[in-house]
Amino acid sequence: MDLRDAHHDARLQRRSLFINGFIAKAKFGNADKMNYEAPLTSLVWITSIVSIALTYGISRLIIPALGGDTSQWWKLATIISCGTLAGAIIPELVKVFTSTESRHVKEVVSSAEEGGASLGILSGFVPAISPLTTSAWQWSS
Repeated sequence: MDLRDAHHDARLQRRSLFINGFIAKAKFGNADKMNYEAPLTSLVWITSIVSIALTYGISRLIIPALGGDTSQWWKLATIISCGTLAGAIIPELVKVFTSTESRHVKEVVSSAEEGGASLGILSGFVPAISPLTTSAWQWSS
C-alpha cells in the first residue's frame, strides 16, 4: 500500500462517515430511544457498498484486459467483493448471538431467569445444534 492508496482509503472513510451521520441524524435525531448498534451497522453496509462499487470501477480502469482477456477485471473484482461482503455479513451473524436487541439473546435471558443457569446455557446452544442435527439426519437418510 502506498501513500496514494492510504489517501484514497481516508477519503472513502470520510465520505462513508458523512453519509452515515446524515442517515443516523435523520433516523434518530428526534427519537426518545435509540439502538446504538444501528448507526454502526449502517456504516458497515455503506462502506461495503461504496467499496464494492469502487472495486468494480477501478478494476475496469486499471486492468481492462489482463493477459488479453477482457473479462478478467470483473472476475477479480467479484472475488474481492466476496471478501468485502463477508466482512459485512459476518458481524450481522454474530449480532444474532450477542446483541441485547436480538430475539435469541432475549430468549436465552428469559430461559436463564426462569430455569436457572443450566437452562440458559442449553438454550444458548440450541441455534448451533439444531442445524447440525437436522443436516446430520438428512445426510444419514
